[in-house]
Amino acid sequence: MNFTIKHGTLIDGTGGPRYVADVLVRDGKIAAVEPSLPPVGEVVDADGMIVCPGFIDMHTHSQLVVFADPNLPMKVAQGITTELFGQDGLGTFPMVADASAMWRTHLSGLDCNPLIDWNWRDAEQYLHRLPRPSVNVATLVGHGNLRLCVMRMEDRSATDDELRQMGMLLEQSLAEGAFGMSTGLIYAPCAYADTRELIYLIRIVAKHGGIFVTHMRNEGDTIWSALDEVFDLARISGAHLHISHLKIAGRNNWGQGRQLVQRIEEGRAAGLKITADQYPYEAGSTMLASLLPAWAHAGGVAQLRGRLRDPGVLARIKTDMEQGIPGGRNMVREAGYDHIVVSYTASDRHSDVVGHTLSEIAGLWRVEPFEAVVRLLLDEDFAVGMISFMIGEEDIRTILRAPWRAMGTDGLLGGKPHPRAYGSCPRILGHYVRELGLLTLEESIRKMTSLPAEILHLSDRGVIQTGKAADLVIFDPQTIRDRSSYEDPRQYPEGIPYVFVNGRTVIASGRPTGECPGQLLWHREV
Repeated sequence: MNFTIKHGTLIDGTGGPRYVADVLVRDGKIAAVEPSLPPVGEVVDADGMIVCPGFIDMHTHSQLVVFADPNLPMKVAQGITTELFGQDGLGTFPMVADASAMWRTHLSGLDCNPLIDWNWRDAEQYLHRLPRPSVNVATLVGHGNLRLCVMRMEDRSATDDELRQMGMLLEQSLAEGAFGMSTGLIYAPCAYADTRELIYLIRIVAKHGGIFVTHMRNEGDTIWSALDEVFDLARISGAHLHISHLKIAGRNNWGQGRQLVQRIEEGRAAGLKITADQYPYEAGSTMLASLLPAWAHAGGVAQLRGRLRDPGVLARIKTDMEQGIPGGRNMVREAGYDHIVVSYTASDRHSDVVGHTLSEIAGLWRVEPFEAVVRLLLDEDFAVGMISFMIGEEDIRTILRAPWRAMGTDGLLGGKPHPRAYGSCPRILGHYVRELGLLTLEESIRKMTSLPAEILHLSDRGVIQTGKAADLVIFDPQTIRDRSSYEDPRQYPEGIPYVFVNGRTVIASGRPTGECPGQLLWHREV
């Protein structure tokens, strides 16, 4: 497909000033960028519009939903042209046959559980099994998967032999195209890893030029020790540290965003390679089972079911869940039952409670909120998602302005999802840029395009230059806005009439076209 974008105002992704130019696209590439080009092929009139590179989503949960809906309309409609799968240490590979059913259930509250055959065992098989999506796909190897394959869900330190086995699987995944390794240090089995294990694995990531992506062990009361931990891992390993969904959680911690940004600035000044991503909302979203203490997940979902039916063990779970474990993350205390909303249930059995808080559900069922959590998890076989309101607006703005902060939707896609799945990019460009003036369009676009491309070493994307891939967004800077809300999240944004992936139209007149021109992106050592 050849076409010419005429009369647009280009913001090229570098952070430099905007300029008026035409763009010629030929065979999926940017063929020319000039002040005035003769029309070739179809002409797209971008008069009064911004033309910029496609947005790169640094934290996604589409890795299974893409099998059921490769169009991913909620992503392309907001201008996203590349996604990074395999987040929070909870990926799809590597995999062993006798653990896949348990792992599917374990992930179901986070990534849903579409009816597909999990017949892959490694990165290469998973990537080749993917249907061709509307967006480009890069992926990380999950630290939890490495543990699963070697140690299953055991809550203990790895032996030397187990470390070697995990290291071999990691080497294979990186060789097969993974861009690095993610871990989720609040999620089982990643939470069971000690420093020795993490350093061993992250050194392998660094050797291959990959990135170490982490959901830190704590984002609330003990965030500073969690930050010290990942700084130490980056310092010892030499790896590029990328912090997932950077935030400071819990009302009692609001206002410390400046200190958080300063600490990261100090680490960068000391020579550490540190970046982060962020979603621009005051609520997080994850699986309801993550409210339980990590030890309760040891052994896998069968053992967890047994613990949730054992009154003696339940009492300990309730205490740890509501009062916290020293050094551990505690989302109940950060948000409170009256600010945690059920967003997804796999079956229709409890679909009537979707959109309600745990306190409201407990009142409806005439039980304590903890009992409502246990009942939901058991009845739905752990396939329950949640939204938790725990972040201060001023801290969002502080982190948003950091020059090393990229964009990540962290969008769970089941049920009545968090609005970030549909609205993150236009919310930044409409609300935070146009309405609040917190940063310029040039800078905000740089942080959604060339910055993540640089982090991932995607040399052919992230900027508008001749020879680069034609991943492009055309939007109206005066009207772009997110329409998704917590009450009605599945709403496409306004003001984005065109999105192109590899030179093909995936959004036209603001609506998905159904085209799936996305490519698999493979990490190459640098």
